[in-house]
Amino acid sequence: MHLARVSSISRFDEFVRAQGADPSSLLAQAGLSLRQLHSPNSYCAYTALADALEIGANTCKEPLFGLKLALSQTSKIFGDLTLTIAQQPTFAEAMQTADQFLGVQAGGISVRMTMVDERVYLSFHSETCQRFGYLQKIQLSVQQLATLVEELLGLENASFPICLRQPKPSQISIDGVKLSRLRFNAEFDGIDLPRAWLSRVPIRNDRALRIHLEELLQKSKNITADDVYQQTITVIGGLLPFGDCTLEKVAMALGMSKRNLQYKLNAMGTRFDQTVTAVRCSIAKQHLSDSSMPITELALNLGYAEVAIFSRQFKKWTGLSPREFRRQHKDKILKEKTSALRPSYEV
Repeated sequence: MHLARVSSISRFDEFVRAQGADPSSLLAQAGLSLRQLHSPNSYCAYTALADALEIGANTCKEPLFGLKLALSQTSKIFGDLTLTIAQQPTFAEAMQTADQFLGVQAGGISVRMTMVDERVYLSFHSETCQRFGYLQKIQLSVQQLATLVEELLGLENASFPICLRQPKPSQISIDGVKLSRLRFNAEFDGIDLPRAWLSRVPIRNDRALRIHLEELLQKSKNITADDVYQQTITVIGGLLPFGDCTLEKVAMALGMSKRNLQYKLNAMGTRFDQTVTAVRCSIAKQHLSDSSMPITELALNLGYAEVAIFSRQFKKWTGLSPREFRRQHKDKILKEKTSALRPSYEV
């Protein structure tokens, strides 16, 4: 069974209420609750989210329910992934990174790039949608992909085609401009872009990154002012998911120069790169021991572009692969529980 982040149906409750229906009732039919919806970083069964969209479409009599819901969202539904892929040097590499880590958003999905003459097709694929025919989830995901591209490239009033293999509904109530972009009965589910866009540089959301740095700085203020090392590892831990955890960024968050931070770390017998490695190792061990976070998501949160690179590094640190480490820890816990339950007899 594939899982998906609840954030993918963000604003479902608002959208359903606007259609005159009760979101609690619709979610309950899919085995979900409003409480889950308000915990966007939590996970649930992919099929449950897809069922909620299909139920919403039928109840609200809206054949473009998934697409319209996605139009009310922003790329924030992808969480830190958006800021991470925006750090890539080109749009092509940003999309490759997105595809690599889409497993963080939902299992069994991918985005493939196909070049045809001067066009590039970004097609959405979902094992679950293809198997069960979830048309609304496909609409939602394709429009979310379009929104991500528009924000990454800073496109206003974008006009590139949005392609859907499903047939055109008999009745459509949608803005004429948006309708003109839709291509029903298409050969793929996805978006059609000029090939030249692949070399464009993504727009880095410096404001969002700055806000994130300020939040990290606020957290670090709760630590003793003289404990620069503890402040440093706090900021590093917060910046790693963005793949841009540099000495300059960390020093800026701590309100000091790069040279001053280097000097203070050297005085403690360590260097910046060693501190980053120590933080990565500590976070990795913690999650592999205490959580069920997918290894793909863990690699992303540690700032690695590829899971394979993270796995190699982790093996250097511990002598075990991430999966081996997690399995060994689970076996140890199980053994301890079994020993605690085993009765002891006095002879």
